[in-house]
Amino acid sequence: MDTKERKYATIGNPTINAVIKQLYRFDSPEQAEARLVILKQNFVTSKVNKDNDFIVWLRGYEVSDEEVEKGFLGHFAQFICIKTEDNKYTIGAKKLDVPLDRHPQKKRPTRRHPDWGHQVLRDIKKRKIYFTLEDALEELQKLQIEYPEVSIPTDNGLLIMIYEKPQTEGDRPIHKYKFMIKPTQEGAFYITYKSNEKVKVAIPKREEEQVEGEEASAKPKAPAGYFTAMVSLKKKKRPSATSNAGNK
Repeated sequence: MDTKERKYATIGNPTINAVIKQLYRFDSPEQAEARLVILKQNFVTSKVNKDNDFIVWLRGYEVSDEEVEKGFLGHFAQFICIKTEDNKYTIGAKKLDVPLDRHPQKKRPTRRHPDWGHQVLRDIKKRKIYFTLEDALEELQKLQIEYPEVSIPTDNGLLIMIYEKPQTEGDRPIHKYKFMIKPTQEGAFYITYKSNEKVKVAIPKREEEQVEGEEASAKPKAPAGYFTAMVSLKKKKRPSATSNAGNK
């Protein structure tokens, strides 16, 4: 079976639940091993696999209160053949202790400022496309709600302070950024950003925009969708506190 057709293992899946609770029963170890091969063909295995072991990561599996505080959301489990007390055989799960930094999912520590590892910021850096203006605004709103002390919403944008690991001694870890929603040529939207730090720079002398006697090249026309998106940006205004209050 192709890897793309395999399912991700979850504790809510009946088959995975049967393994965790050791509900399977077989008369011989060969039958149990054969079933184990079939399961491996149907579920995505973990990258921490060694020696062709059947290892999966399970969200919510065997997580203690202490581990939750540390940021654990689940654990790796190795599926193995086990002999039961009644001389039968079953398939069970063996919890593996793997460092948290190797887990595919983990709880983000609570911080006053976001960093570039935040999912919304990662999407923005990848220039994720939003099909409606509302979808793009919703992404920025997530940041504003999660980090209210260091962000300011604007019309079709957001001002926010982001944590960045200092590269050299003396570098400041907190930097100001301005995020803005822009239309694509096709009429969709994306979010761009730039530094919002106050930096003194020398103003260069203005150069002549056109050489005398030289004809200016014709500027290509943007598709109709682009202009439609631009109109949406200009018309879109954030709802006032008064209008919101009336809807409650």
